[in-house]
Amino acid sequence: MDSVATILEPGPYALVEHLWHELDDRFGLRGIGVTPIPHFSWQIAAGYRFDVVESVLREVAREAKPMTVRTRGLGVFEGDAPVVFVAVERTRDLEELHEALWERLLPLATSASPYYRTGTWVPHITLAQHDIDRERLLAVNEFLSKADLDWTVRVANLAVIEQPAGETARLRARFDFVPETST
Repeated sequence: MDSVATILEPGPYALVEHLWHELDDRFGLRGIGVTPIPHFSWQIAAGYRFDVVESVLREVAREAKPMTVRTRGLGVFEGDAPVVFVAVERTRDLEELHEALWERLLPLATSASPYYRTGTWVPHITLAQHDIDRERLLAVNEFLSKADLDWTVRVANLAVIEQPAGETARLRARFDFVPETST
């Protein structure tokens, strides 16, 4: 799966990497290593027309202004393959950018995940996936419930994360927002 995402800034990036190492050390969770880039996704798909997507993201990044959002604790997507994550608070600015991206990127995506469509999208930073089972889920949640997961996250880029089948994900492209200038 490929994604259009925002790569976390250095502070939150380091916090996520630290938690990934802790989850590996304490619980043997290494599944996150498939996508070892701390981020949150705007859209994921089986594939994209990368040349056009990158052009769209470059344009959006030129027009977008950096914003700050908060994370608000731990979340879990239940099911046969649970996902443990840090919840990103939805703000109107975040939702507006998501809506614009979804509409512009959908025609360029192959099998875009419906979980990321407008109205159902849950912005999140993944901490554990692929190898977390129900037995470890309770212990992981208990451990993470003691962690400070209320962070300030600066949203100032759009990126393409490419993950060919069976390979580790890699950053394909990153487009930083143009910072506001004072007059």
